[in-house]
Amino acid sequence: MAHAVADLEGYVSLSLPSSYARRTAQPLRLEATARSHPGQVRPQNEDAYAINNDRGLLIVADGMGGHAAGEVASWMAVTSVSDAIAEARMTPCSPSALLIAEIQKANGHIFAAAQQDPATSGMGTTIVAALSVGDRVAIAHVGDSRAYLLRGRHIEQLTEDHTVANQCRLLGIDTTHLPALEARAHSLTRALGTDEHVDVDVRMFEPLAGDVLLLCSDGLTGVLDDRVIASILAGHRELDAAAEQLVTCANACGGPDNITVVLARWEEASGR
Repeated sequence: MAHAVADLEGYVSLSLPSSYARRTAQPLRLEATARSHPGQVRPQNEDAYAINNDRGLLIVADGMGGHAAGEVASWMAVTSVSDAIAEARMTPCSPSALLIAEIQKANGHIFAAAQQDPATSGMGTTIVAALSVGDRVAIAHVGDSRAYLLRGRHIEQLTEDHTVANQCRLLGIDTTHLPALEARAHSLTRALGTDEHVDVDVRMFEPLAGDVLLLCSDGLTGVLDDRVIASILAGHRELDAAAEQLVTCANACGGPDNITVVLARWEEASGR
């Protein structure tokens, strides 16, 4: 799969220095937007997403399975988690635990549904979700949908893909001369709904004024590398324009898969 390449002065994919955003005693407000497109090849869009600004919740899910099963799985994941968190009692210390619990419940719902209906047998979905509570943000994910944080002009991938290729990379395994592994490089090692139980990875960060968070399906990251993504995010003040440009560029690179992006930015409450 071809990857676009562009230059971005000062780009690093390392831990982000706090000097690239402003610390402030003022409370931060969250603004968010989203775009989703079927791409240029797939007959339907099996991605799903949710934004709940009041709860500080953002979700992207990328469904998989025959016929409409992937669409069903992603929709179930997003609605299960978003509905539960909309009703949950929030405390500053609970965002990570809450996300893990609700994603695992969603996994159970999808798994049970797949067992009961032959039309959805084998369905599953990825999920990446962010929950902002007070001065902390929890990022939870299963699969290869990703979260990125842009701080100034520096970007960091906050998630690790649950794929054969990435698992081999983490273990130091070179798959070049292992055809069986190479053929399965993009296969998921973890997804919602494919097993009765699932492990959910989670990490926390403290947002600063000006931070931009991107959640996306692999229809974006499969064709645009991190440098291009960072360049687009840093080059647009308006989130809507950045989201449109990300989808447009992914489609211009062939759009081989569904493309979904959710963008959020933290600003000072008194700012525009």
